[in-house]
Order: sequence, then C-alpha cells, then structure tokens
Amino acid sequence: MDRQKLILALERRIDEFDETGDAAVVLSDQASAEARELAESPGGLQVAYTLGMFHHARVVANAQQGREDPASADGLAAMTHFHTLYFEAPDLLPNGLLDTMAQVWPVTDDMITRWASRALDLVRAGRQTGAPEVVADGIALLEHVTIRCRTAGYLSNLALAHRTKFLLTGEETDIAEAIQTAELAMSEAANESDLRSFRSNLAICCTARYERFGDLKDLDRSIQELGACTETSGSEKVAPGRLSNLAAALASRYMTTGSRHDLDEAISLFSQAVAVATEPRERAEYLANQAGAHQLRFVLTGDTIDLDLAVEAARTAVRDVENDSIVLPAMANTLGLALKSRYQRTGIDDDLQEAIEHFRSAADSPAGAPWRASHLNNLSSALRLAFVSSGDMATINEAVRSAEAAVSTNGAEATMAARHQSTLGAALSRRFAATGELADLDRACTATLRAAQSTSPEDSIRAAAYANAGLARRRRANHHTGATRRADLESAALAYATAAAAATSPPLVRAISAQDGGLAAVELGAWADAVAAFEAAITLLGEVTDDRLTPDDQGHQLTSLSGLGSMATAAALAAAEEAGRPDHVRAFSLLERGRGVILSRLLSTRDDLDDLRVRHRQLAAEFDRIRRELDQDAPADVSRWASPAARRRRLSDERDHLLETIRALPEFTGFLLPRLAAGEVVTPVDGPVVAINVAAHRCDALVVTREGVRHLPLPGLGQHDAVTNANKFLGALHSPGQADDKIVESVLRWMWNAIAEPILDELGVDGGRPDGDHLPRLWWMPTGALSMLPIHAAGYHHIPGKSVLDRVVSSYTPTLRTLRDAAARPAPAHERPLVVAVPETPGRRALVAARGEADRVASHFAAGAVCLIQDDAVPERVVSELATATWAHFACHANTDAVEPFRSHLTLRDGPLSVRRLASLRIPDAWLAYLSACTTAFSGTALSDEAIHISSVFQLAGFPHVIGTLWNVLDLPSERMAEYVYDELTRHSPARAVHAAQHRLRDRYPESPTTWAPHVHLGP
Repeated sequence: MDRQKLILALERRIDEFDETGDAAVVLSDQASAEARELAESPGGLQVAYTLGMFHHARVVANAQQGREDPASADGLAAMTHFHTLYFEAPDLLPNGLLDTMAQVWPVTDDMITRWASRALDLVRAGRQTGAPEVVADGIALLEHVTIRCRTAGYLSNLALAHRTKFLLTGEETDIAEAIQTAELAMSEAANESDLRSFRSNLAICCTARYERFGDLKDLDRSIQELGACTETSGSEKVAPGRLSNLAAALASRYMTTGSRHDLDEAISLFSQAVAVATEPRERAEYLANQAGAHQLRFVLTGDTIDLDLAVEAARTAVRDVENDSIVLPAMANTLGLALKSRYQRTGIDDDLQEAIEHFRSAADSPAGAPWRASHLNNLSSALRLAFVSSGDMATINEAVRSAEAAVSTNGAEATMAARHQSTLGAALSRRFAATGELADLDRACTATLRAAQSTSPEDSIRAAAYANAGLARRRRANHHTGATRRADLESAALAYATAAAAATSPPLVRAISAQDGGLAAVELGAWADAVAAFEAAITLLGEVTDDRLTPDDQGHQLTSLSGLGSMATAAALAAAEEAGRPDHVRAFSLLERGRGVILSRLLSTRDDLDDLRVRHRQLAAEFDRIRRELDQDAPADVSRWASPAARRRRLSDERDHLLETIRALPEFTGFLLPRLAAGEVVTPVDGPVVAINVAAHRCDALVVTREGVRHLPLPGLGQHDAVTNANKFLGALHSPGQADDKIVESVLRWMWNAIAEPILDELGVDGGRPDGDHLPRLWWMPTGALSMLPIHAAGYHHIPGKSVLDRVVSSYTPTLRTLRDAAARPAPAHERPLVVAVPETPGRRALVAARGEADRVASHFAAGAVCLIQDDAVPERVVSELATATWAHFACHANTDAVEPFRSHLTLRDGPLSVRRLASLRIPDAWLAYLSACTTAFSGTALSDEAIHISSVFQLAGFPHVIGTLWNVLDLPSERMAEYVYDELTRHSPARAVHAAQHRLRDRYPESPTTWAPHVHLGP
C-alpha cells in the first residue's frame, strides 16, 4: 500500500475510534501492521502527525481497557513522532501538549525561527484559501513565539495575522487585537527603519477597521502613520507597498469627505507604486488599486478618460499575472468592474461582454478560494445588465445561478452575505419581469428580506438592503388583490421606513427609501402616513445636498428624488381633505421645501452671510476664514501627510462650534438651515403666485396671495397628459427643419383648457381686453413636465381674449423664496449697462444679427454702455465688467446641459461663462439681465424642479429681473424681440415690456408661436 493510502487508512481508524470509542479499531493487528508499514516509508510532517495521533489513540484505547502504561511502546512512539512535530510544526500537536513538551525540551532560538516561519506559512495559506481556522492556527503559533521571544518583528507579524483573520471573519475582536499588537510592536522598535515598517503595519490594520466599521478616526490615524513612514530625505526610497497603502487610505477618505485633492493624490501615489514595484504580483495589485481610484474619479467628474485609464490599468494588471493562478481571479474581477462601469456610461456592448468573460474567469476558482463569492456576485450583476439589452433567457438564468452560488458561499465572505442575497433578489426579480413566474418574485422577496435582516443597525448597507426588500414586496403587491396586496404594501412601507431610519446609511438611500415608503402609503390610501414619509424624505434633503459636495454632485444626488415636493403636496392635500381640515399652507410649504433645493441652499448661504456681515462683522470674518481654509490645500509649512486629516478635523470642529455660537444669537437661529415657516407663505409681489402641482394621483393649483394660500383643483390635468404634451412639444421644437407649429399650437390649446383657463376664471381674470398697461400681473411656478412648457403662451391665439397673453402679464419664479429675494432688491441709483455680443463662434452657426442687436441695445442708454464685442468678449473681462454692471445684455450662443445643469453656459470668445461661475458671483447693483441666447431659461429634464439654468443663476448673482428663453431662438426674430423690449422699457417694467413685445411679435408672426413665445421674464 502506498504512503498516502496508509495515511488515509490510519486517519479513518483514528476518526472512527474518536466517534465510536471502539478500541479494536486502533488496537487490531491490521492497524498495527499499517502503522509499521507507514513508519518505514519516507518521513515528513504528515507521516509524523498521523503516526503520533494513531499511537496516542492506542494509548487512550489501552487505558479504556485498564492497560494504562505511560511508558508503553505506544506512548513512546507517540512522543517520538510528536517530538518531530514539536520542532517543526507545533501547531499540529494535540491541545496542551506544546507547553508540556517545552518543559522537557527547552525552546531554542533555532526552533523559534522555524516556528515563526511555519506560522507565517499557515497565515498565508489560510488567506489564500479563505480558511480562517488555518489562520487561527498560525496566530496561536505566533503567540507561542512572542511569549518566548518578544521582539518587535514577531509582534508585528502577529498583528498582521490578526488582521488577516479579521478580513476573513469580520470579527471586531480580531482587528482590535491586531491594532493593540501593532502598537506594542512600535513600542519595541529598535531603530527608525524598523519603526517605519511597524507604523505601516499599524496603519493597514487601522484602515481595515475603518473599512469594516466606518470610524473616520481610524482612517485619519492610518493616513497619519503612513505619512510618517513615507516621508524620506535624500536619495532614500520608499517601499512601493507603503505608497500603495497610503494611496488606498486617501482614496477611502475621499469616499467619506469628497476631497478631490485626496483622490488625485491617491492616483498619483498608486502610479508611483506601480513604477517602482519589481515583483509582478505586487505590481498587479497596485495597478488594480489604481484602476479602482480612476473609477472613483470618473464618478466625481464624469470624465470618460478616467474610465479608459481604469480599464487600461486593470488590463495591464491581468497581463502581469496571467500565469499566476493565485491572484489572477482578483485582477480579472477588477478589469470586469472597470469594463462594466464603462459600459454603464457609454453603452458599448463589447465592454459588457468582455466584463462578463472576466467575471466568469474570476469566478472559475476553487470552491474555497477567497472572494469567489464576490466574483460570482459581480458576474450576476453584469449578466443582469446584459439580459436587459438582449432578453436572452439563458443570460438571466445564469445570473440567478451565479447569485445563488455567491449566497451559498460561507466563511471568507460571511460579512458580504447581505450584498449577495440582495443581488440574488435583483436577479430573481428581473427574471420574474420577463417570465411572470410568481415563484421567482416570492424568492426575490425572501432573498431581499434575508439580506435586510442580516444587517446590523450600524451596517452602512442596511438602508439599501431594506429598500430592496421593500421594492420586491411592492412589486409583488401589483400582482395581487385584496388582503394579500395590502399585506405586501404594508410590509413594503415598513421596510422602507426601516431603511429611512438607518442612521449610518447614506442620506440619499435613506431619502429615496422614505420617498418610496410614501408612494407605498399612497397606494394604500394611507394619506397621513404618506405625508409623514414624504416629509421625512424632504427633511433629509439637507444631508443629500451636503455643502461638502459640488453643485454637480448635489444635482446628481437629487435626480432620484425628482418630483418629491409635488408628491408630498398632493398627499398633504388628500390627507387634509380626508381629515376635513384643509391646510393649504402646509401643502405649499412641502412643495417649496421639496424643490429648488440647490437654489435655496445657494440663496441661504449668500443671504445669511450678507446679514451676518452687517450685524456681526467679526463672526462673519471668522466664518469666511474657516470656509476658505477648508477649501484650500494644507499650507506648505505643514507636514505633508500627518496633519491634513487633523487640520481638516480641527477646521470642521471650529466651523461647527462657530455655527453653534451664531445660531445662539436670537436673530440667527436658522443660520444656513433650510427653512420656510408657515407665516412666510404670502406673496411678496403685487399679484398672485400660482404653483401648478403635478403628481401621479392628482393635480392642483396653489395660489399664494397677500391673504395666504388658496387651493384650486385641476381635474382636467393629469401627470400622464403633462408628460405626453411636454414630449410632443419638445419633439416639435427639435424636429429636423422648421418646428411643427401645428403640434405646438395643439399643446398651447391643451394648456389653456386643462390649466390656464380654469385658473384665470377662478381668479376672476375675465376675457376682456383692457389696455396692456393695466392687465393684472401673475407669477407662474410650474412643476414637473410643465416646467418645460410656455404657460404664458397657452391659449387660442386666433380668438381674442382666449389666451393667457390677452388676460395677464406673466412672469415665472423657480420658488417663492427666489421671488421674495428678488423683490427685496432695490433699484440701483445709477445706470451702468454692459452689452456683450459674440457673432462668430468656431464650430457654430454665425449670429448675423448679434452685432446689430448689440448696437441697438447700446443706443438705448443715454450715458452709453460698456460694449464687449467678439474678441473683447472673453470670460475674465466679462466677469470683471459684470461686477459693477446694473444692466447686462448678452447676444451669443448658449449651451444647456439637460442632465447636469451646472455645466450649462453662455458661449463667449475663448471659453464659456458657466452656470457654476455665475453662481459664485455677487453683483451689488444689478437690476436687469437680458439673455438673448438659446434655452437660457430651460433647466432640462433631469432636474426640472430644481430650476437650475442660466437665467435663474443670473438672479442668484444679483439680477432681480432676468429675460431668458425656453428654447432655441432664431436670429432675426430674437433681434426684433430685443428691439421691442428695449422700446417698451422706457415706459414699462421689465415684465410688462416683455409682454408688450410678445404681443407685437405675435402680430408679426401669428402662425408661428415658436418664434414669439420663447422669451420669459423672471423676477418681481
């Protein structure tokens, strides 16, 4: 019998004896013969272990039969073999025997070295195979080593072993032990070089605990320690691993603080680590980390170059280790993630297909391989994406199988169980959508509930897990009726409420969960619950648009909460009607708080600081100083790495303490806080403000007057109709060739019938045609799809008096707050006009009338105007002149970004004047801005309720009156419109001037509303 078979035979005997206690199993002649034969074979640890355990079992068996003899042949044989293990692999000894043998055979330095090497081999093997029990054996052996030889190096190795076990188990005690032991190693360091090494090890332990539990103090400490051990002098080189570890920590801090500087520095450090790494496996790891950082920067900037760089770095990592079966799966997984992200951004199918191939390769690992479950999980997600475009049932079936395999994996990724269950639920739900098989939806409900219930209250994915559970039940409710449907909706609402209350989860996930909980309550007809849920979501908007985020990031966050204010308002009206206690003020307050969030934040910051500067100059100066320093990099004389985190924390603490001081002042209790108290819901202007609220289950008008808020139901208006007509209208405007005015006219008539006429009739604005100077004023505040439509142009324009233009002078306002702010601005004491015209822009059609328009506008000002024409109209010069302008007229091209409105801009010579740049301006004597360019009052489709566009941001900069356009305008009609407006401005207010000019232009182009209707007035 060969050696392996003999070992197997004896191990079976030992196991059987342990289980049954049958002494004959190990005492038989056959057993003795097998042992003798194995003893004659070549030695080794496995042979010594098997024979030692076999003879030990015989000693126990003999003792059971009353033949106990410590000096027996079996006892001596067992000790002989255990002696071999004692010197080479003491982890294989039975429990307690090591200490006993150490009393007989003292431990030598040579043995300590062998034991330490053996322990590290065990830790390495356990990490590679995902076996925490093997790592635990290595830890136990290292503990014996450190008891007998307490050197800094062995202590540091022990710390890293505890960290390895923590990565496999997620147990907090493991990482606490790792950090404590790493600190001991630092205290025992013999020299500066050793200290740096041990600092690095402590740092990666702190990073591991941060990544699991999210305490920023751990991350800051990691960066501080890593910074100290990467600072060098002279020609000394830094180990690439330390550069990579520091980069990873900085990238993690970016994900918490949003610091672009941290992310840029992380990418640079990863690049340095790649450049100096010599070992392929090590270099591949740094490349993979670099790829992940590029993906993070893509999320921040939207620059596809970063996605390409991520793919390139990950692809190089795969090439570096293509023959290394140990790390290749992790590198393939990284490349798959980069390709999947690029597919989601660009829609290039080849990227998704290649991502799937790499995920399959990564998942094709032995069952116990570390992170195999994550690779299967990622494969499932990619396959689900592929199924959306292909509809191939084999693809979604494989997605389900992959997620099932991920869920069934235990051990190394136990802490990932919730994520894997969630992915399984998503795959099953997607398959249900294709097949209608309710069993899949039931399983999806079960999987998502398990995912949710496996999260702790501190788990950052708790909200997402419960939100997924709520979504699955809400979907299932759509396929049931009666009590079953109600039960699912109630379960969904409860899951969403739990998600919204998960304090450690991202505010956006919580806010979306609260919003979805409100929608579930609407379906239940539980109006009061719906209002509470929607209001909870609105309350979270301040955190969702945290002022640490850029406006672009804030806008991206809000796209998932589009229409929140309208949903809340509709629910509040329904709840009030149900209770028999109308509360129109609350309904309007919810609308105001739930939309225009970014604009309101920018206004609050500007106005609150202006007020503070007037009343408490020293506090304002201190607040401005802290804001400037938070926005700046660390000063040059500050240590490069040890202090940035401490510096930012100190500044943040100073800011918080200063806010407490300011808010303690009676007149500043709401400093920089979102607010709109009930008492403030009155019109600040001489006329009603009409908010048209569009929601799925009802549409209403709320009219704000000097007396308060009136409610006007709009039974002829539906959300579906609003969206359909907005799409028809936009399609007609953007169709090839001349816009289809017949479609436009049909939409104008629909708006009259469904919206404008009922409102005007209810307000008592009849169909007479008084002199235009005496028409009443009205301010429109549309929501949702109506934000894209010209309500001021609604009507039957061939019938006198049957149009908005014939009944009222229309203006628009994004929110009541912006109108109140504009109305409070006094007219300037002097006149300083600025006229900007850019007739020719490379790559764009020439604006042949722009120069003439500029000349005519300038001629209206007796004192003359500052004119910046063509080459003089460069951004810096324009901004400089704007700073002291009272009037501003722009005749140029404009670009509107329908998805990211802060990227919209006026096109000047040699560069854009962006919405972002305009939002930072504060122009003290501004009065009127006329933007004679395309779509300057159009906020796009993604954030229509935020009303972020070029015109609204000119208001934010200080211009109370702005004239802008809702769509593309033709050159010559635009010139005529400007001429008419300036003619009228000599005797009318800006709003009446626009109204009169539109009348004249309508008379000139009666069959073309797209020519005369695009111009709108914003302001008081």
